[in-house]
Amino acid sequence: MFRRPSSFVTPAFTKTEHFLLAHAKRLLKGQVNVRFVLRSYSHRQLAVFGAATRNLARRMRIRLSRDLGWELEEVAARGVRIVFLFAPANQAYIS
Repeated sequence: MFRRPSSFVTPAFTKTEHFLLAHAKRLLKGQVNVRFVLRSYSHRQLAVFGAATRNLARRMRIRLSRDLGWELEEVAARGVRIVFLFAPANQAYIS
């Protein structure tokens, strides 16, 4: 069996692999609420589909409600200078 040299194995890869294996074991043992997982995945897919639909509508120049991108384009077209200011991340919220 071919083994990769240890220089190719990174701690991040092994952490990810361990994380996935731990979750797979919990799923197989029945310790995971499958309904919650399926609902989470379906909401994620709906969000991705919604974003793709919005992007398509923007390209077709269809105006949508609550579309910040369209509103920013309108403001910039009037010659208003837009500056985005981002504060540094609060370390208390980063795990």
